[in-house]
Amino acid sequence: MEAWRTLTVSRIESLQPKHILEVGVGTGLLMYPLLKRVRTYTGFDISSRVIEHHQEKLSTNKSVKLYHLSAAELDKITGGPWDCMVMNSVSQYFPSFDYFQDVLNSMLENLAKNGHIFIGDIRNLDTHETLIQEKLIYEKGSYSAADIQHWVIHEPELLISPRYFEGLANHTDLSV
Repeated sequence: MEAWRTLTVSRIESLQPKHILEVGVGTGLLMYPLLKRVRTYTGFDISSRVIEHHQEKLSTNKSVKLYHLSAAELDKITGGPWDCMVMNSVSQYFPSFDYFQDVLNSMLENLAKNGHIFIGDIRNLDTHETLIQEKLIYEKGSYSAADIQHWVIHEPELLISPRYFEGLANHTDLSV
């Protein structure tokens, strides 16, 4: 976990952000190390307890603004545009792909010119069935097509193919 965090923070730092907005601050794994490198940090989370905890811890830091909002409520936040917007380890909990696209579109509307959107920790739709097969082999020793379909249909988390992001890059000036 520490290696993942270090790599993720390093990748975001390489973008040289000055004004970050983070969708889903969670425990602050990314926020706290990034605070040392930016002028302003705006974050929001669906959990009021998470926001209250961070607000208490950061009460003297005037460069941080935190909000108790869902990802779809980015339009309620002031202070943009941001030169770096981070959505890491949260999209798998979104209720649908349409919701994900709406959030991404809202981020694009609030992104500073030449800014960056960092989306990380996406569950890969293309490898999902293979992972299910591996799991079933490990747990049961074998599987049927019906077993795989059962797990595919009942997957509670959002999975997105990397091809979506490649297509997005081909239709915008985004780099993936």
